Amino acid sequence: MAITVDSVSPAVVDSEGGRLLTVTGTGFELLKTYNVHVGAVGDATDPACYAGQGKGINITPKSVTTLECFLPPLPTGTILSVFGVQSDDSGVNDLLADPLTVIEPQQSSSIFSMRRLFAPNRAIGKRTFDLFPATESPKNLLVQSGNLGFSVWDENGLDGVDAIDDDPFGGTDGFKIAEDTSTGIHSVSQPGTVPNSVNLTAGQLYTLAVYAKADFRDWMSLTVNDGINPANIHTFDVVNGIVGQFILGGGFVRIRPASYAGSTGWFRVELTFRSLVTKKHDVAFGIASSASTISFTGVDEDSTRLAFPSVDEYPLARAYRATGVEPIL
Repeated sequence: MAITVDSVSPAVVDSEGGRLLTVTGTGFELLKTYNVHVGAVGDATDPACYAGQGKGINITPKSVTTLECFLPPLPTGTILSVFGVQSDDSGVNDLLADPLTVIEPQQSSSIFSMRRLFAPNRAIGKRTFDLFPATESPKNLLVQSGNLGFSVWDENGLDGVDAIDDDPFGGTDGFKIAEDTSTGIHSVSQPGTVPNSVNLTAGQLYTLAVYAKADFRDWMSLTVNDGINPANIHTFDVVNGIVGQFILGGGFVRIRPASYAGSTGWFRVELTFRSLVTKKHDVAFGIASSASTISFTGVDEDSTRLAFPSVDEYPLARAYRATGVEPIL
């Protein structure tokens, strides 16, 4: 019998794991056991919840409408899907999109005592670790990505890309993107034809990200394109810190303010997507004139500021921070 997942509680959990998760739905059979997985897009290989009290990962329903399980450690700052898999059936029965937000462990959290009380009989990852090591950098898959004026970047509908004395960490590593007066897309892009550029693997999740700050324009866009399938394009409001809309494609998106003291007006914008083919990809950071308009007549202005673009496998094994600055999640 197929199951339907309707809701989960709580909707916000700590990353360390061990939190009791209640899954509400229909069609649970009391004589069956289930595996409950959490992940970005609903993949049975994503982390599995466990039953606790030495019972491993197989979960017996509390009722025909309720499962209770305990969460494994999860990547901080993500929004995950929850779905169930019958233990004798590898097929995914149902998917509940975007119900679960993962945050950093809170000081008053009861997670650690919960994990001791309901320790599983299998390894589910590290119990404690430094979420923000000061020296471990993500594996950025872009070439010379920190320098948007470098020759691997193409200028499309721009007057120029110029270095500025501003970045989200109070430094001088940002760039201003100046639109020209042409009609069309105004962006800086790195084509997949660049040697050693973004060579992605089919089926793997990746996150395209950049720090952005509004100048003349309030809106900007992220684009990733494998040249075979429709591109993923999403807009972001980098004045009010809100996501716009998908112009094409899909994925998971996020925007958050940079919290470092010297980062006034900067936001980190992210597009997490699944690569559909194994090949190099084109990526672009563009100017938008609204939530739905990425092609328009420019007005010869410095429109957007950008810094630290990256493409990384999702999720990172650990978050990263340069010494003395905020973590890059």
